[in-house]
Amino acid sequence: MSLRNRFVALSTLALATALPASAQLIGADEVLRRLEKSITGSQLQAASKPAEFLADIRRFRAEAPAMEPAKAAAAWLALFDRAASLGQPTADPDSRVMDTEINATVGTHSVLAALPAPEAWPALREAARSRAKAKADTRSLGLRLLTDLLANDRKAAEATLVEIERAAGALAPGERESMRAQAGYLRAELARLYGSREEVAATFVASLEGQRSSRYDGTPVPDLVGLVGEARAAAILRDALVRPVALSVPEGDATRALAKRVALEQIANLRVAQWGLVDGIDTAALYEAMEKRFVGKRADGPRGEERFEPNRREADTYYFLALVVAGRHADAERMLRAIVGDAPLHLPKPAVDALERAGKNEALYAFLHALLERHPDLRAGP
Repeated sequence: MSLRNRFVALSTLALATALPASAQLIGADEVLRRLEKSITGSQLQAASKPAEFLADIRRFRAEAPAMEPAKAAAAWLALFDRAASLGQPTADPDSRVMDTEINATVGTHSVLAALPAPEAWPALREAARSRAKAKADTRSLGLRLLTDLLANDRKAAEATLVEIERAAGALAPGERESMRAQAGYLRAELARLYGSREEVAATFVASLEGQRSSRYDGTPVPDLVGLVGEARAAAILRDALVRPVALSVPEGDATRALAKRVALEQIANLRVAQWGLVDGIDTAALYEAMEKRFVGKRADGPRGEERFEPNRREADTYYFLALVVAGRHADAERMLRAIVGDAPLHLPKPAVDALERAGKNEALYAFLHALLERHPDLRAGP
């Protein structure tokens, strides 16, 4: 099984345990801060249940390679059950509950990072099937789904996904919607890994059906033009862009260009701003149309909550560069001030690459040089 497939399999268990948005990973700096804090006295306290759990996970990670497969599977399942009994991870300052393997508080993700070797997977699958047969809730079905994927059994995985979506009906409305949306995402990943071109496109469409609203979680669009041709891709994008789902196109230049064109044509019908499509110095018209449609005209650029939407800062940066290249220097200066504020200007590498491909580097350098001569206090530079 490839590393990519294994990663998808591991992600399904996070899906099935319905971890909330608060259970997010933290940065290395925060890990170090918590480690330093623990030195001042927390080590003198009795170990908490989460700390004991993490110690047992680390012990398992070290000892599992030498275990018999059946024993390794049983030990891993015991850790899986204990993770559920701990509840959702919290921002505990005690460094002893910080799993540095995943840069997060100990929890189900820690158990995923301790998955035993492939020799133990058949035993895991047999146990998961027995559990799901005894109690078909989303957690036991998610465990079965994990083992289906570890076994590269697509047919079984798809059947389990259907059961998970059915079981999600018993959850609270918010959890139900989240579970079904994640199931749709996983189904799209399965199609991308194993399906035909038409299946990949069709599954992307189906995944949108399960997302009632996804303004703050960008949904990647596959290379539709490469998969099903421009005409069919355009029809799919017209339907996708009138849904309350933020999109991005990570691959496929033709699909990326088509998505921008369709978004501009459908600007009056967009439900959410598609800032993820403003990903080049040729997208000024789309940016301005969305600014007018969703934010309104402001002399100093957009402010407030909309500035923190996914991909918004990158869109602002590309728009600023487009203004510079177009020679609209007064507008570019206003946009730069709105972007920078009190922080220095940072250009993402894709934006720099786009400038180089267009041969427009000198336009940016000349603009910034002239600007800094007039306003040396501005924190901007090439």
